[in-house]
Amino acid sequence: MKRGQIQTHITRTRVLRHIRESVATSRIEISRALSMDRSTMTHVINDLIGDNLIREEEGLSPRNSGRKPVMISLNGDYGMIMGLEIQPGFYRMTLMDMAGAIRERSMGSHDFSLPADMVSAAIDETGGKGYPPLLGIGLALPGTVDPYKGLLIESPALDLCDYPLTDMGGIPLVMDNDANCFARFVLSGEAREAGNMVCLIGESHRYGRTGLSARDDIGIGLVINGQIYYGSHFTAGEPGGSPFYPRALARLDKSEESAYLAALFRYLENSLYLLDPEVLHIGGELVNFDRKDLDLTSLIPPGCSVEYGKEDNFEISTGAAHMFRDRLFSPVLPGEEKTIIDAIRWENLPGYGRRSDS
Repeated sequence: MKRGQIQTHITRTRVLRHIRESVATSRIEISRALSMDRSTMTHVINDLIGDNLIREEEGLSPRNSGRKPVMISLNGDYGMIMGLEIQPGFYRMTLMDMAGAIRERSMGSHDFSLPADMVSAAIDETGGKGYPPLLGIGLALPGTVDPYKGLLIESPALDLCDYPLTDMGGIPLVMDNDANCFARFVLSGEAREAGNMVCLIGESHRYGRTGLSARDDIGIGLVINGQIYYGSHFTAGEPGGSPFYPRALARLDKSEESAYLAALFRYLENSLYLLDPEVLHIGGELVNFDRKDLDLTSLIPPGCSVEYGKEDNFEISTGAAHMFRDRLFSPVLPGEEKTIIDAIRWENLPGYGRRSDS
């Protein structure tokens, strides 16, 4: 890239990020917030409108009379992002438009042995519904994942090792561990922002490999200083050691739920005190458990609050969609890519450059 192209790339990114964070803003507000002169700002805004990435429309006037302000927002109809959580035997899918609005959520069963087959089926399922074109996919998987290489290192639940998945017929894809995707949902602003968090999920691996224990149903996403922490080998947050309960989630009776949770938190007690998080977020199937006899007072650090996810169980797939969308607004310059995630840029998306006047 030449110097002028690099500067244009950086300026476009700054403008798009400001619009995303503001939801709706004006040219004057963009110019002030980014300390951008009017001619540069006008050129960038007109170019982004021409590329169909943003749109201008009249907003609500702060007074009953007078000229209505012209507000700028991201164009959700530019394209869709699919967040897909794949577990043994079932999936959850979230379709999010480029502006961050949820267009569809669905859940169903599947009998695919490979994640790529499930992804292909999900693409086919949504292809004829009249949605804007699919821009990319965020994939949440149980097990140890290297998101930078796009590699499922190991998944006992899916019975897979060293499984790569990086591209689906020209549609870019990023992947991560399901617990990390839950943590990304929490960080998205839909739930709560905090610097240090433990994000705990439980997903019953009903059709997983025989011999799976209660420990294998549990995943933890660690957030340190507002960032996902992976550890040196992408196993941070993976429970180790002996099973904490004799039966896995899929084999629990309703009467065992409270005892299961109590055993889980006794198992995690030392780790929680060691990490000293601000918030313990609980999601997945654990949200639906009976908690009437559960007292966490002595099992979590003082000052740590406990928050529970929504009972619809779509936080993981929604977090997977946020994972892809976040990359679009934090691009790496061409020539500076070090991982497959770095290549997630507007110009590498299917149909990039669809001019609004074409």
